[in-house]
Amino acid sequence: MLAVEHHLVQAGAASFWAVAVTLRDGVKADARPGAERGGAKIDYKEVLNEVDFALFSTLRELRKEAALRDGVAVYTVFTNEQLAAMVTGRVTSPGALRNIDGVGEVRAAKYGGLFLERLRSALCAPRGAT
Repeated sequence: MLAVEHHLVQAGAASFWAVAVTLRDGVKADARPGAERGGAKIDYKEVLNEVDFALFSTLRELRKEAALRDGVAVYTVFTNEQLAAMVTGRVTSPGALRNIDGVGEVRAAKYGGLFLERLRSALCAPRGAT
């Protein structure tokens, strides 16, 4: 049987709908946008090297600030997977940013400049500079 449960999570300007879908085989589908594929959550501290994880963490803080400013959920700015792709792909141009899965023209135009500035600053800095 197919069942859909939903409820509004009220958080002021950042309110959102939570949705759970129960499929015929009884398995619940994770309806959270940005949920990791395959059900396994990725620990980026284990996946990324120390330097890349530090930059990833900086981008997560920047994402949080942008989301709070705009009153949206953080995953609507960029997902963790997209942030990790920016770091590992050494993204410093708008074209490279748009090549990341799920980053389209609108998201790149709205948030790209802010993130590219931070990426360029970190990735193009001389070794040993902070």
